[in-house]
Amino acid sequence: MDWPINYVRHRVRIESGKGKEIDLLGSIGGTLWVCQSKWVTGKKIGVGVLRELLVQAKMAEEERNPPVLRMWLFAHEGLSPKALDLAKKQGILWSTREDLDGLLEYLGLRKLPDL
Repeated sequence: MDWPINYVRHRVRIESGKGKEIDLLGSIGGTLWVCQSKWVTGKKIGVGVLRELLVQAKMAEEERNPPVLRMWLFAHEGLSPKALDLAKKQGILWSTREDLDGLLEYLGLRKLPDL
């Protein structure tokens, strides 16, 4: 199946203010993707980041009115237990650094750098 990439935009501001910048906004085959990246080491990402992502997704949905909306978060060390529960309830997809490194290796690409 051919799924056209309609657009991919980095650092999108639909509204101004703290927590309103979307790291990556894209449309693939009619699905709007709202994505955040948190390269935080030494601790897991908490519910605050997911709540921001939910607000960003709502803003994007209201502006673009997509048939399908998906949320994805890159969390270097993963999610706290409460954040994991919220992600499951809200349908937020997420990946750790280990997940992305595995995908990159599978695709024959370089792993993420050590920062």
